[in-house]
Amino acid sequence: MTSNATKIPTGTKVEIIGRRLHGEILEGPNSRGEYAVLCGALRTWVPLTELSIKGAPTSKTEKPKKKLNNVSNLEESGFSVDLHGMTVADATVALENALERALRDGYSYIDVIHGIGTGTLKKAVAAYAGKSRHVKNLVAKHGNDGISRLYL
Repeated sequence: MTSNATKIPTGTKVEIIGRRLHGEILEGPNSRGEYAVLCGALRTWVPLTELSIKGAPTSKTEKPKKKLNNVSNLEESGFSVDLHGMTVADATVALENALERALRDGYSYIDVIHGIGTGTLKKAVAAYAGKSRHVKNLVAKHGNDGISRLYL
């Protein structure tokens, strides 16, 4: 466990004590001494007293090397998030987490796999992209109507 005087650097691998959740520090501490922790697709604020450091911070230039829940690597400058089977609300949360990670890790785009289906998720992705100040452009991925690319 860490002391109250310790500031945990962004990117540090942590465990949330008593919850068996592992994650990564996104930011903090806030005014209440809590840190934003990303555990898969879940982002939560956790008091310092409930955190145990499990690994050193990752470099901001280091690209993720393994699949993280519904996010997978495509190539050096982008990655994908798969929204298949999600509700619009869940898809929006997954998209927000993917965007946050892309911005933090320096990616230039995200391929959003929404599928063809009824078009509900594709419309929700377009609506989200239109409102986001971080998304510069949204285009259909060439040759696949079930994937939209968000340029950051």
